[in-house]
Amino acid sequence: MRLLLMTALGLCLLVSTCWGQTYSCRDASGQLHFADSLQGLPEECRGKENVVKPGKVDNLNFVPQTPVEPGVSREFQESVEAADQRLLKKQQLAKDLKKRAEELAQSYQQAVTEKRKAKRRWDYQSREIVIKASNDIEEARLGKQRLLKELEVARIASEQKKAIQEILTRVKESD
Repeated sequence: MRLLLMTALGLCLLVSTCWGQTYSCRDASGQLHFADSLQGLPEECRGKENVVKPGKVDNLNFVPQTPVEPGVSREFQESVEAADQRLLKKQQLAKDLKKRAEELAQSYQQAVTEKRKAKRRWDYQSREIVIKASNDIEEARLGKQRLLKELEVARIASEQKKAIQEILTRVKESD
């Protein structure tokens, strides 16, 4: 009876694993990730995942884990890898903050230019353009303040912070 129950349980588990899909993707560092759900993949892989289709097993390449050098503990190697991952995250954060700063500065400059053109031209639509441009300028200033606060707590290199702050100086506080 016990053998029959174990066999039935084993068949149920075998069948349930066949119904799932396997997803794969490569992250920015080139590491290949596999997961049985999209939530199991890293954030940067979302939207770029591939569904692993069943096929011949002979085309599967197994890459063994990098061997530990003699005299180096596994814990040390893992701590180095964790430090590398933290560094990559910091670099990505700095890149994202810089991109947002550039977008804010560009939006601000565009709104200022539109406002000046509308004031020079001053026709029937100029008032609406000036109001919209003024709102865009104010929105850029508020975005600058939010980004500066975010930059204060961000743990990125000081030269990267200075570069982002330099970009944000193009968004003037007053006209």
